[in-house]
Amino acid sequence: MSFYRSVENHVIRKNYRISNLLSMRFYLAALFWVSSVLPLYGAQIIQTEPVKVIDRYDRGVLIDAAGTKALLLAGTHYQMGYQQGKLMQGHIKSLTQKILDLARLAEMSGTDGYTTGSLKQAWYRTRKFIDYRFIEEMQGIADGAGVDFNDVCLANTFPELFHCSGFALFGDATNQGKLLHGRILDYMTQAGLQQFAVVIIAKPDNYNAFVNVGYTGLIGSVTGMNEKLISIGEMGGSGKGEWDGMPMVFLLRKALEESASLNEAVSIFKNSRRTCEYYYVVSDAKIPDARGLACTGSTFEIVEPNVPHPKLPYAIKDAVLMSAGDRYEALAAGVEKQFGKIDINAALDLMNRPVAMKSCLHRVLFSPKDMNFWVANAAVDINDPNFAACYQPYYQYDFARLLKLIPAADSNQQTIPTSPKQKIVFGDEMPVKANEPNVIQNIELKTVPACEDKILPSANEHQQSLLNLYPTDGNEFSYRMTLRADSNSYQIFDVEFPSPCPGKTAASNTIYCEYYKCKSDTQRSAVVVLDILAGSMVVSRLIAGSLAAGGCDACIMTLPHCGKRRSADPNQSIKINQSAEIFIAASQQAVADIRRTVRWLKFQPHIDDNRIGICGTSLGGIVAAIACGVDSSFPRAAIIIAGGDLSTIMTTDAGEVKSIKTLLESQGISRRQLEKMLEPIEPLSFADRIRSTKLIMFNASQDTVIPPACAQKLADAAGAEIIWYPTDHYGMAMSLMAVMQKLNGHFCVEQW
Repeated sequence: MSFYRSVENHVIRKNYRISNLLSMRFYLAALFWVSSVLPLYGAQIIQTEPVKVIDRYDRGVLIDAAGTKALLLAGTHYQMGYQQGKLMQGHIKSLTQKILDLARLAEMSGTDGYTTGSLKQAWYRTRKFIDYRFIEEMQGIADGAGVDFNDVCLANTFPELFHCSGFALFGDATNQGKLLHGRILDYMTQAGLQQFAVVIIAKPDNYNAFVNVGYTGLIGSVTGMNEKLISIGEMGGSGKGEWDGMPMVFLLRKALEESASLNEAVSIFKNSRRTCEYYYVVSDAKIPDARGLACTGSTFEIVEPNVPHPKLPYAIKDAVLMSAGDRYEALAAGVEKQFGKIDINAALDLMNRPVAMKSCLHRVLFSPKDMNFWVANAAVDINDPNFAACYQPYYQYDFARLLKLIPAADSNQQTIPTSPKQKIVFGDEMPVKANEPNVIQNIELKTVPACEDKILPSANEHQQSLLNLYPTDGNEFSYRMTLRADSNSYQIFDVEFPSPCPGKTAASNTIYCEYYKCKSDTQRSAVVVLDILAGSMVVSRLIAGSLAAGGCDACIMTLPHCGKRRSADPNQSIKINQSAEIFIAASQQAVADIRRTVRWLKFQPHIDDNRIGICGTSLGGIVAAIACGVDSSFPRAAIIIAGGDLSTIMTTDAGEVKSIKTLLESQGISRRQLEKMLEPIEPLSFADRIRSTKLIMFNASQDTVIPPACAQKLADAAGAEIIWYPTDHYGMAMSLMAVMQKLNGHFCVEQW
């Protein structure tokens, strides 16, 4: 019932703690066009012919073949950014929001992301080391896509993740002596960022043309090759917070644009001001030769082929291998086994499991001499057990042919300035975004008028007796509404008004809400959002912000005895999971509070009375299910890791119900007695009344807090759809971005 202690403390368990989230940058590759599939060894290669043009802007071209996309850009850096902004506007807006949501999740969880404390500080410290042409390109993206320049910069500063692998093989190691450069990017694929993957072919004025396997809107690189046959990949290490240098992704991009030889590329990494610990594989197919680089902000070390290193002990002739632990062992063993016989197909298979992790986002192989490369991406459907890139086919690209598709400079009617109209100037002070908490600006005091209020009666006599336990609420009430924060697309207000169902604890008799109000004068939908047991609002704020950014108002209502509604007096303080009696009373009060919150929303301008939904997570999901059944008037609802059959949920071994379970055992209350006690707030008691609601559920198949059988019982009784995720209660944090995307679709205006 508490959703995600990992969100409260570490957010992501095992390898993906939130303290790492702010030391990550996500770079994926896009799927391309399909003609035929050729099974070779263990790999499948999808040929990429034919192509057709989807859209053009200036010299920018968006290409499609069989429903997949690639982006061709040319001109000055500002022009390339503007072209990308215009051609990928929707994706850029969505991706920027998603990355900032991840950063906000980490910041709100109170964990140690950067040692300096925030993503903004990282940008502030690194920006003076970034080549100005890249700043102009980000300005171009912002201008073309119509998004905030600071948001684009913050998204592009999102730090890099480790757990990657890479290799360069040439000379005696391959069957024809041709250089083959493989790169594996391992990251939390369940974040759902794959949908923004794209292959960018760029031809900047006065710099090398290059391919960047990355994201729309993110101009840096972690995987790339240039026209001078230089290819580069990276893997991350430690040193989070060492931000007084050029971010790794811009450093790698700089090397692609400026290097014509292996020595030049190595010199750029050596002579530039660097940040954290990173490892690179840099290769030059013209020689052919390659180097491994071990870099921190203060140290620089070159790893040559056939030379052992303490961290990379296998010295293999004409090979540079970068990985860690068992994955490095497997990679080295694979190269040694096939030494001298490695061709394209064998090199592709070197990037299978176990060298690639189950979190693999993309696998890329460069054959620079031929100007060809192959990309395998994680699938968008993360419910598929084999959605990671290590199980996906490769798509073959012809770099030289794609470069020829870029129009000449004089062949377009549209014109973009070569640089921003005004020079981009950064102040000396740390920038403060408008959506951060700031000084109270204005206060609104109003009264919601009285109205007739009824709960739809039930034909079932016993069910009606349970409904009679829930009071109706038609009285007028006053509210206080204070503007606390302001962003580009929505405002955040603190709202408070009295509970219609006061209890014994005075602190819990005021309803506190955070209202995310869209900046729009059009009629729109709204959603009541309910938080987890701890009442930290971390998850709910992410959901509310995502909904508001998508055009749907959201109102986070604090549950009784949670957050501000918990007494500061230790003698008066009550926890909602303290006992079954308290849980029952609090749940009944919460339903009355939700119904009053809906009345308040209906009183707000531009809210469509017939399009108010409800969304709850964990404990909030259980309460949302009760409210849906009792009220029976919500047209749409979403429940995240919650379910029915409360007597089962309360008697598991989960720590969230330990106090209740212990108390029940000490009181000698039987399972049958518990079921009878809980019947007035049991979601299953009213589930048939939810069948008129479009209900979607998100549950974890390995959940021990909300057993999957309990979720399925509620879904079956309510006629709901369940989307299952192969994780446990706390591991659902890994899928939060994907869940938020589905919530936006479920509650957006077009769906009602």
